[in-house]
Amino acid sequence: MTSPPASPRLVIDTRPLWRVLFSRTSHWLAMLLALAVFASILAAPLQGITPPAQRTLAIFALCAMCWATQAIPLSATGLLVLALLPICGVMSPEETFSLFGSRAVFFILGAFIIAAAVMQSGLSSRFAMIILSRFGRTPTGLMLSITVLAAALSHLMPEHAVAAMLLPIVIEISRALRLRPGASRMGSGMFLGLAWGAIIGGIATFLGGARNVLAVEILQRTTGQSIGFLEFWRASFPVVLLMLGALIGILLTMFRPEIVSTGPAQEVLRARLRQMGRMSLEERMTGVVLAVTVIGWVVSEHVHLDIAVVALAGAVSLFALRVISWQDVERHVNWGIILMYGGAIALGQAMDSEHTGAAEWLARSVLSDSLFAHSILTVITLAAMALLLTEGLSNAAVVAMIMPIALDVALRLDVDPALMVYAVALPAGLAFTLPIASPPNALVHSTGHVRMRHFLTAGPLINVISLVAVTLVAIFHWGSILGLFEATP
Repeated sequence: MTSPPASPRLVIDTRPLWRVLFSRTSHWLAMLLALAVFASILAAPLQGITPPAQRTLAIFALCAMCWATQAIPLSATGLLVLALLPICGVMSPEETFSLFGSRAVFFILGAFIIAAAVMQSGLSSRFAMIILSRFGRTPTGLMLSITVLAAALSHLMPEHAVAAMLLPIVIEISRALRLRPGASRMGSGMFLGLAWGAIIGGIATFLGGARNVLAVEILQRTTGQSIGFLEFWRASFPVVLLMLGALIGILLTMFRPEIVSTGPAQEVLRARLRQMGRMSLEERMTGVVLAVTVIGWVVSEHVHLDIAVVALAGAVSLFALRVISWQDVERHVNWGIILMYGGAIALGQAMDSEHTGAAEWLARSVLSDSLFAHSILTVITLAAMALLLTEGLSNAAVVAMIMPIALDVALRLDVDPALMVYAVALPAGLAFTLPIASPPNALVHSTGHVRMRHFLTAGPLINVISLVAVTLVAIFHWGSILGLFEATP
């Protein structure tokens, strides 16, 4: 005799009525507000702007509000751009959809597949445990090793993937050392070092954060100018060094380890390495493909080879070597991000002065004319805008919103527009103050070792340091090699 099915569990919502109503209606309120702004811009009697530019600004405002409120997913907003540009007569359907096939989209796809293979094969975990077991023999050394390791890996993998890969290892270490969640200074320092190290390292190359290649693609589509893989690293690495130095100082000052030995953690790491055994053939092949691909990216600007082609060739070779399967790729690749970037590139192209002039009109309306006499003030303003917005928005959305404006400002200042890529893309990746600001922050917050008070005390401090670091590098590095800070004649 079969037992009757269990009745569904009754759950009573004890929240105040206003909170229940707001949670049920916030999505619709955000959508109605975005549509109202869209309609009001279309109907407004704006001066000094062409009808196509006004329609482009309406689309821009609608998408910006959707990105800010997440009324619909980021990827759906990207698709909305592709639909609205032809509907509003800004671009033809053929031109709009062709932008989705840009090299940035396919570079991101290839890079994601390679990163998936590195994690799937176990190569990244093995490398991480070897480094931590070798350099983490003291409490301070362990904390710093986690921070520097996360920053180094984020040069070659997306920062959220680095955080997700290292998180279980650091959790095991904290348990072996019996660090109490929320009560241990070392525990909080290790997890903050993991998250913030990954964030800082992620701004160094096209691989750590796809926002970087998105900014370069908008630059290329708008001005015809591009930035190579090695060229981008040379410009960004001084910021990474300054930020890592500042982060290490903050960790050692505010989260000084209270334990004296890391012996139990070393035993855990050695046990994990013994369990993994000798390096497998898949790990070796993945390492070779990764090394050859990175070399290809580095030399691509000298041999006229597109980085997207190199990325796709590396990805296909991994399938040919049977290192990774398509099922593995589906588990690791965020397909929604690719849709989002396609829409962002199309919106950036539509904002371009050559198409509609919407970016030029918006730049003149938002930024004071007094800024245009001083390049340094403009760079600081754009960097501060990106730092502020990235705490509440997706960093890719921040790049999509600011880059068209920044490039038009560069033309007015008569400076190298590539410098605006650095001034916007680098700060847009530096979110430290809120758990929701970036995936690494959210991951370490979920462990209980990092509380909200840790973000609110140390986060704003390192945000200020970020702005100072970008400004110093702009003056003494970018300015000296590309002549950024010449006043407009």
